[in-house]
Amino acid sequence: MSNTAGQIIKCRAAVAWEAGKPLVIEEVEVAPPKAGEVRLKILYTSLCHTDVYFWEAKGQTPLFPRIFGHEAGGIVESVGEGVTHLKPGDHALPVFTGECGECPHCKSEESNMCDLLRINTDRGVMIHDQESRFSIKGKPIYHFVGTSTFSEYTVVHAGCVAKINPEAPLDKVCVLSCGICTGLGATINVAKPKPGSSVAVFGLGAVGLAAAEGARISGASRIIGVDLVSSRFELAKKFGVNEFVNPKDHNKPVQEVIAEMTNGGVDRSVECTGSIQAMISAFECVHDGWGVAVLVGVPSKDDAFKTHPTNFLNERTLKGTFYGNYKPRTDLPNVVEKYMRGELELEKFITHTVPFSEINKAFDLMLKGESISEEIVPDRGRFSFREKEKEKNKNKREESAGVIREVLPDGSCKVALGSSGNGETITALPNEMEAVVPRKSDKIKIMGGALRGSTGKLIGVDGTDGIVKVSIVSVVYSQSELLQKEVFLVELVDSITKSKELMSHLKAVYFLRPTTENIQHLRRQLAAPRFGEYHLFFSNILKDTQIHILADSDEHEAVQQVQEFYADFVAVDPYHFTLHIPSSYIYMLPAVVDPSTLQRFCDRVVDGVAAVFLALKRRPVIRYQRTSDIAKRIAHEANKLMYQEESGLFDFRRTEVSPLLLALDRRDDPVTPLLNQWTYQAMVHELIGIQDNKVDLKSIDKFSKDQEEVVLSSEQDSFFKANMYENFGDIGMNIKRLVDEFQQVSKSNQNIQTIEDMAKFVDNYPEYRKMHGNVSKHVTLVTEMSKIVQQRKLMTVSQTEQELACNGGQGAAFEAVTNLLNDDSISDVDRLRLVMLYALRYEKDSPVQLMQLFNKLASRSAKYKSGFY
Repeated sequence: MSNTAGQIIKCRAAVAWEAGKPLVIEEVEVAPPKAGEVRLKILYTSLCHTDVYFWEAKGQTPLFPRIFGHEAGGIVESVGEGVTHLKPGDHALPVFTGECGECPHCKSEESNMCDLLRINTDRGVMIHDQESRFSIKGKPIYHFVGTSTFSEYTVVHAGCVAKINPEAPLDKVCVLSCGICTGLGATINVAKPKPGSSVAVFGLGAVGLAAAEGARISGASRIIGVDLVSSRFELAKKFGVNEFVNPKDHNKPVQEVIAEMTNGGVDRSVECTGSIQAMISAFECVHDGWGVAVLVGVPSKDDAFKTHPTNFLNERTLKGTFYGNYKPRTDLPNVVEKYMRGELELEKFITHTVPFSEINKAFDLMLKGESISEEIVPDRGRFSFREKEKEKNKNKREESAGVIREVLPDGSCKVALGSSGNGETITALPNEMEAVVPRKSDKIKIMGGALRGSTGKLIGVDGTDGIVKVSIVSVVYSQSELLQKEVFLVELVDSITKSKELMSHLKAVYFLRPTTENIQHLRRQLAAPRFGEYHLFFSNILKDTQIHILADSDEHEAVQQVQEFYADFVAVDPYHFTLHIPSSYIYMLPAVVDPSTLQRFCDRVVDGVAAVFLALKRRPVIRYQRTSDIAKRIAHEANKLMYQEESGLFDFRRTEVSPLLLALDRRDDPVTPLLNQWTYQAMVHELIGIQDNKVDLKSIDKFSKDQEEVVLSSEQDSFFKANMYENFGDIGMNIKRLVDEFQQVSKSNQNIQTIEDMAKFVDNYPEYRKMHGNVSKHVTLVTEMSKIVQQRKLMTVSQTEQELACNGGQGAAFEAVTNLLNDDSISDVDRLRLVMLYALRYEKDSPVQLMQLFNKLASRSAKYKSGFY
């Protein structure tokens, strides 16, 4: 319980005394909450068009004096009698509509229109006793939509307060209390576009941009923005809008223009202007048979929606929505979590930051936006009550306001937080590459230059996808090389966050993906630094908003530098890289994948590919497989990033031959992955297993414990580099030559007769031991693979596989597969591959015989049975 609970609190509030007149910062008295109410300490609030609309007295009943504001984030100060789901200290968002939990609407899964707490703009008092909780010298001050967040403290009905994750930054999530959720939910919850579909958004104000963001998250491939102001298209691109229509540019109705653009109409449309003509156009522009139009804007009370009944008979659907169909208490915390997981970007919705004492500037900005187009909800301004904290860091923030990004000659990128940015150059994944892996002789100077003279260092890597980040470093940098740079400890960033031990003698080097989760980890760590210095390195492009968050969080000035190292991929050898996306084949079937999960997959692929080309300092020509939706989507998003959003970053000197990025669908060739491989690297990976250039040999008795895991890398093993693509038959002869060379060296080491011979042996012993380990490794690998080939009769199996893949003769193929299925020495996986190859080749020619093979396979391997029927 706070020490102010039950008492009147005096605080500042921005009071509107008259319609349309500037707000006045006054000292107000805020009464304690009564039964069913909550008193909140407001830390951040936002200005919405609705505030301006009623401040200008365009609403139903002008009520003055009044405290406006309904988008905010704060902390529960105290609660009234009967409030059980909230307690002092909880982080919360007040909302203009509520959820009592008892009425039919609240009990229904299909409605959020609470009977008790539905928005009421005419009511300026609390719902239970019809009294105000605000006063100035005894004079009551009216509330606004039950929230009144333009006050440092406010009293709200408990049903209008959503408890959220305390880790969520209130200065970002405060904008979720109104317009953003309205637009976002209109698309995600009501329109529900499918991945690859088309969506038209009418009105590119805050609500419309949120609707576009919902379409982007849902995986829509075409997002068409409709607005009377063409200059808004540039901003809308950040929210996924990739096409723009200005109705004033055409001499026909905009619905006809969109129908022509989309071969009959869009799959979904969302109207966010309140213009009755825009509502009609939004409905008539959707495709017949399946099109859905969603109305969000509020029209004038005298407007009439007129359209021909045939539009409904042709199976177009018209829907309306309130607050995006989100239930405030139930659903809003989940939207916050969507932001915390990086699925939703809120920073780009915040266009201005204004101190509370200058709140009237926010109104001026909003009014300027309204004068551009009265039908479109303008962008919102944001202001903070933490003026003292902001003033303390004013100079730092002013420097960080100008973000400097410079691509360095080595292919990395320096990011300076304004004029305070460190100019020191660090090299990572330099440009001298055969493909994506740098020459090992360059030693991959990942962070060394910035840490010269340091007595000790710690490297922090991702916690959420730490395996990926550790792999990025480990495949090109050995533990001994890290020790040579005096790096004594490598930890996951979430482990560092949990620890409280001070280590001010260490310099901390963070190598992270620029995700929302990692930025939040850093924000918390910089609030209470454990290390003497922080050197932040990100493996991909940082958003400007993320840089601002880091700058604002660095109150102790512990951050020495922030840099982008384009190494957001695992370079397994000079010609191949991977992104370590588990079960990536699932995303080839968008219909069975959640849209937000599919979007994260696409974002990760595009980020990884972009990092490769930034490391190579090239911008590719992009082509994709026309028959694949997922290939098309990735190609379009890569093109959008490289040629639109970050075109300057990819503006490298042109070469005679432009690199080519091909986006292909693995399903176009289902046969090759089913065939046994017969080259050295492929066989080791297929029969034993390679993970990040490491082979696990625990199951092989010949190796000692210190060799249970061996490195198989073309950068460190010259024999493997020369033979990794050799056929299995040739490997045996090459291994024999390697053994013969080792025997010659071994014999020379046995002939030690003088002190000079002994000294020479000692000097050469490390190389001798390395050669011994290398020979033992390859001999054991080839021996083990030979055993597997014999035990599983892979020569015979492979011959049948090749016949199925390349030659005709269904009868002979059926006989050969049947014989192998009857052979007990053939493994389950080889049996399954053979039947799959037969099905791919002869499914239509011999369905009866194919079913016989299914039954035979199921009878011998019961675990496959359920998948055959």
